[in-house]
Amino acid sequence: LRNRFFLSLGRLICLRFMKSFAEADARFIKPFDRELALKFSGRKQFVIEDHSASGGVYSALAEALAPVKHEAVYSFAWQNDKVIPHGEVAVLKENFGMTAEAIAEKIAGIMKESC
Repeated sequence: LRNRFFLSLGRLICLRFMKSFAEADARFIKPFDRELALKFSGRKQFVIEDHSASGGVYSALAEALAPVKHEAVYSFAWQNDKVIPHGEVAVLKENFGMTAEAIAEKIAGIMKESC
C-alpha cells in the first residue's frame, strides 16, 4: 500500500511537471542519512509522513539542513496536536488532504509559485 501511494504520487508529479524527482524512503528515522539530506539541499524537498508532523523525518531534515544554505522544505503530515477521529483510513486521508492526489495538488501549487 505504501509503495502504491508513492508510485501514484510520483506519476502525478511527473505528469504535472514533466520532471523526474528523487525519492528517499526513510522507513526508519534512525540512523538519519544526513549526507543524502545535504546532497539535495539545493532543491526543494517535500516530506510526506503518515503521522504527526513533529518529531519525525521533517524535524530531522530541518536539523540537518540548519547549518547550511538550502532550498525550502515542505511537510505533509497529520495535523499536530489535534485528535484524529477513528475510522477507515482511506476516508480519513481524504478528509484531511493526505491522499496522493491532494498532496500532488499542493506540491503543484508550490512548484507553480516558484516558476
